[in-house]
Amino acid sequence: MQIAIIGATFLALLAGPLPAAAALPAVVDRVPAAKTVALTVEDADGAAEFAAVLKLCRDEKIKVTFFIKGEALAALPVKQAAADGHEFGNHGWRHEYWAEFSDEAIAADLAAGARAAQAAAGVAPRVIRPPYNYYGDNFRRAAAGLTPAAAVVRGVDTGDWLVDSPAAVVEQLRGAVSDGAIINVNMKAKAAAEALPAIVRDLKERGFALATVSELLRKGQPVAPAPPAAAPQAGSPLTVLRRSESGRPCVALTFDDGGPEWRVNEILDVLKEAGVKGTFFLLGEWVRANPEAVRRMAAEGHELANHSYSHPRFSWLDAAAMRGEILAARAALREVAGRDGALFFRPPYGAYNGTLTSLLAELGYRALVMWDVDSRDWSGLAAATIARQVTEEASAGSVVLFHLHGAHTAEALREIIPSLRAKGYGLTTVGGLFGGDGGY
Repeated sequence: MQIAIIGATFLALLAGPLPAAAALPAVVDRVPAAKTVALTVEDADGAAEFAAVLKLCRDEKIKVTFFIKGEALAALPVKQAAADGHEFGNHGWRHEYWAEFSDEAIAADLAAGARAAQAAAGVAPRVIRPPYNYYGDNFRRAAAGLTPAAAVVRGVDTGDWLVDSPAAVVEQLRGAVSDGAIINVNMKAKAAAEALPAIVRDLKERGFALATVSELLRKGQPVAPAPPAAAPQAGSPLTVLRRSESGRPCVALTFDDGGPEWRVNEILDVLKEAGVKGTFFLLGEWVRANPEAVRRMAAEGHELANHSYSHPRFSWLDAAAMRGEILAARAALREVAGRDGALFFRPPYGAYNGTLTSLLAELGYRALVMWDVDSRDWSGLAAATIARQVTEEASAGSVVLFHLHGAHTAEALREIIPSLRAKGYGLTTVGGLFGGDGGY
């Protein structure tokens, strides 16, 4: 992340200062348009997956909006796809998480992404979606300065973070999509990518016409949610932890969300056999639905922590809604495990802002916990690939992100634990990185 920020700052210096402040652009979720939806395809930056999407579109006679990082566009047949009517939005240049970037650095990355999209497609992008769906005010201020202007769009996700089959993805969308929806399919999410043909067929069978986002926008005035809360403020009393800089040769293993109980028990079995304790950032609704798994975690000495009640994107919520999610998850842990959980919070999707950090400090939390090593186990990667990536990327003080619904997480852990130990690292909880427990 530090290298990325330095690079982005250098680009910002080349780009020059931002223009005078402009009104923050609205974030478009849908557009009133009878029986029409827009389908967006994100991160199809490999030649094979890009070709597969284009073939599907030809076969089904539909057009989509692509959001692909600018540095990948030159290697893809974008101009031909644009000639076929597909749209290419601005997804930035490098695909970085912008929560800690300056307005100028984000503006430079957006400008580079816009230039790449125009060079590849032959037309300036009319729509923007930030990497990792980060919609903080620093991003929106940067987007406001783009020339020509472009609409900032969000929409409906597939729910691939928790479901692990194409059928479940289709079912998730079926309940969420209505007239004028903007639907996003991320091609790096295995279940969502495999579900794409079925998603298209289901939408057509339900009588929806599929359009690009710009075509949808031309049909009516967009409906935008309330603006997000303020970006993080300097000097917050809460620690935002990505990794420990103490120098101690320890690595924290952390696990998010929830999953089928049998899969969770597989992970717990591996940890028990290896004598390893982890930190589990649990969803309150999953805690209530899976009390035996939660009690087993507590009985075996794992650290239980808060991941919200229902997994919303906190950068979209106001302070009252944030408080409700945090306290409801805390109450679920107290009810099931007999305690509130460690005083650590991990925001769903890693999305946070100043309202959240201030609220967590008020509620007595010690840290908002992010990560510096992402196993990407949610995406369907093979166990050997997950193990290799984690072992190569982890270093002293690392926080490693896993998911309880990862199809190959337990198998990967069987390789990761001995490999990290062989490199001299002790395996611990987030509280262990702080030099003790989580502050129950």
